[in-house]
Amino acid sequence: MVGWDDQRIFLAVLEEGSLSAAARRLGLSHPTVRSRIETLEQQLGTVLFTRSVNGLTPTETAEALREPARAMAMASEFFVRQASASGGEASGTVRISVPDFMGIEVIPAMLARLREAHPAIRIELSLSNLPADLLAQEVDVAVRTVAPKQDALVARKVAAIPLGFFASPSYVERRAARPASLNWPSMT
Repeated sequence: MVGWDDQRIFLAVLEEGSLSAAARRLGLSHPTVRSRIETLEQQLGTVLFTRSVNGLTPTETAEALREPARAMAMASEFFVRQASASGGEASGTVRISVPDFMGIEVIPAMLARLREAHPAIRIELSLSNLPADLLAQEVDVAVRTVAPKQDALVARKVAAIPLGFFASPSYVERRAARPASLNWPSMT
């Protein structure tokens, strides 16, 4: 029977592209990761990676197993988050995906108020400008600057971020002397 630990190691090797990188990510030794992949290949009766001087290349079988392994990883992470919640009060781990800029400039103040109101909640921020898959439970909440395309999601406006153009007076003066197509609004 193939255990979750072997699938977790397989996924790390697949995502990292090498045994040594997967070993670092998982906190294991290189020989342990190599041995577990070899054992997994024997258990499945198939080759998962071709080895060359350039590293590992996933086979078609490995690529076909990527999504099921990723789904298992997300289910395991969800299991841990659910287990960390206790009954009666808002508690547990909440994973939030947020764009880099907003995660640094906007979200901390919002989370401070949340943490004061619900101290048993543990927040895990994932700073990324790439969209997270909420339906696949990659994260619990995603903060984005665009509306979601998936109808099953609920969207709420949580903040307004003012934007503006800023320039030195000398730069504005130089640009004001240019043709009308480059007119700038007054910045005074």
